[in-house]
Amino acid sequence: MNVPTRDRVLFLGLMLLLLSASAALADSKTPRQSALETAREAVRAAMLEDEERAFEAYLETVHPDRKATDEARRNIRRYSWQRFQRQYDHFIKDEDVTTLEVQRMLPETVSAETETFRLFFEAVGREGRLPAPISFRRHGDRWLIDVNSL
Repeated sequence: MNVPTRDRVLFLGLMLLLLSASAALADSKTPRQSALETAREAVRAAMLEDEERAFEAYLETVHPDRKATDEARRNIRRYSWQRFQRQYDHFIKDEDVTTLEVQRMLPETVSAETETFRLFFEAVGREGRLPAPISFRRHGDRWLIDVNSL
């Protein structure tokens, strides 16, 4: 009968712990990656043909504090959403949301205490156009849109 030794059991336990820790790290995203994913979701929303569905999908990318009241939602629809719908395609190539290109990030590093940061997106094929920022705010383990200037 092959009975595991104490060392073998400890070794197997340590290996399982390391595997689960590395899997957790692989699932976690940097703030920049999370914010970029949120920006891509917002672009996908703007691409939807049904305006009401598109706006509701866009609101899913907006920080809850920014859309807490009916008036706040109306203002988002009137201002940042209308501008975003008109201009999102200035920042992607051939309707490919993966081509959103970040020119810079402010602040350059995000710590555990950071509540907001901005990504500046490069316009595609528009010489002289300044990069446009989206400000993101932490919400749990995600970074959602706080202010959208695209």
